[in-house]
Amino acid sequence: MWITLTACTGAGSGAEQSAVAPPQRTGKVVHVDACDLVGPRQLSRALGEPVRVVGRELDPPTLPTETCQWGREFAVALVEVQLTPGPVALETFEAAFGAAAGDDPRAVDVGEAAYAREGLTTRTLQVFANGVVLSLEADDAPGNRLPRGALTDIAEATLADLPVNPELADSRPRRPCADVDERAVAAAMVSGVRLRSAHVTGRPADPESPAMCSWAGLPGNVVVTVRTDPVQVTNFRANLSPRVYQRVPGIPAEAWSQDNHAGDLLLFVGDALVEVTTLPGEGFASPDVTTTRGELRLARELARTVG
Repeated sequence: MWITLTACTGAGSGAEQSAVAPPQRTGKVVHVDACDLVGPRQLSRALGEPVRVVGRELDPPTLPTETCQWGREFAVALVEVQLTPGPVALETFEAAFGAAAGDDPRAVDVGEAAYAREGLTTRTLQVFANGVVLSLEADDAPGNRLPRGALTDIAEATLADLPVNPELADSRPRRPCADVDERAVAAAMVSGVRLRSAHVTGRPADPESPAMCSWAGLPGNVVVTVRTDPVQVTNFRANLSPRVYQRVPGIPAEAWSQDNHAGDLLLFVGDALVEVTTLPGEGFASPDVTTTRGELRLARELARTVG
C-alpha cells in the first residue's frame, strides 16, 4: 500500500501555468515543514494502521518541493506528503485536473476545488486551496485497499494546518551543502548551465533527518542527500546488490552507481552516505556509458566538503 501526497506549483508540477495570474498573498510568511503539516495520529487514523516518518526528499523545480515519507519501516513509504508552497491560479488547477483533463473526474467537497479519479488499482484526489495544489494517490490493489474516505481525511487534515502564506522551513544554506562549489554542481548538469536557485533543508538537531540540497538550473537539476544516521547508512550498504550497482573509480571515496539508471551516485564518505541525483546526466559506469566528467567533479567536491 502506498500513497503520494503532493502540494505542487510552477515548474515541476503537472499543471501548466495559465495566463491568469495566481492569487496575490499578503501578510507574514509562515515556515512549514512537510513532515509537520499532517501528523502521525491523523495519518494513522486515516490509514487504519500506525505509521511514522521513514524518509525525506527534496525536489528542485523553480519553486522548492519537499517530500515527507510515512510508513512502518525504513525507506518503505506508505504515504508521501509533498509540499511546494505556491501560488497557482485556480484556472491552472482546473485545466490540469478538472473535467477538461479527462478520465472522468468526480468533484469532491474539499478545499476550494477538488477532483477524484478511480482506476483499476489506483485512486487519486487533487485539491486546490490557498494557491496550493495537494495531490493524493493511493495504490488500491485488491486485498490492500485503503479505508473508505482515507484520501479525503488526509486532505482535510493537511489543509487544516496549511497557513495563509507558507514557505518551506529550514531553507537557509548550511553545512555541508553551503560549502559546495556551485561550479561543480553546474558541471554535473550541463556544461555552462546557469543556476537559477538553490535550496537546503533538514533538521540539524535530528540525526535521522538528512541534510538535503537541491539546485535548479536551465536545464537540469541536482539533488544531494547527506545521511549520517548509522542505521540508515548500514541499510543502504546492505542493499548494494552487485547485480544492480557498480563501483565508480576516480573519486576519493567509495562510490557506487546503478548500471540501469542514469544520473545517480552513492558515496560513502567517512561515516556518512551521500546520495546524488542529477538530471540530465548519464550517471553510471558500464562498458558502454561512463559517469560524466561533470558528475565526477561534483562527486570529488562532495567528498571534500562532507569529509
